[in-house]
Amino acid sequence: MREACQREIREETGLEISVGPIVAVAERMQEGFHYVIVDFLATLRDPASQTVRPAGDASDARWVSLHEIDHLELVGGLARVLRTAAMVRDGLPNRGLVDPDEAGRDYLAL
Repeated sequence: MREACQREIREETGLEISVGPIVAVAERMQEGFHYVIVDFLATLRDPASQTVRPAGDASDARWVSLHEIDHLELVGGLARVLRTAAMVRDGLPNRGLVDPDEAGRDYLAL
């Protein structure tokens, strides 16, 4: 999964990353398909190389701050995952993956 994450980020944005810990797992049933989405914390291998080039499935790619995400049209639950990733990045202690709303669909590193 880590290698697939690195490859997808490189293919969709042109960025080279190092993959860190899992910060969220989400389960979705849509249009007859069952998706299990695993979100990792990632860091740039070379922080000086931040140029994003959208490609493949990505029509747009850019850097935004956490303050801006509330004003963007995001997939349901993504803002919460991004905030959780920031907490993990900043070293805040967590209990591991938990189901915060007990719906059995989203698990976050809280």
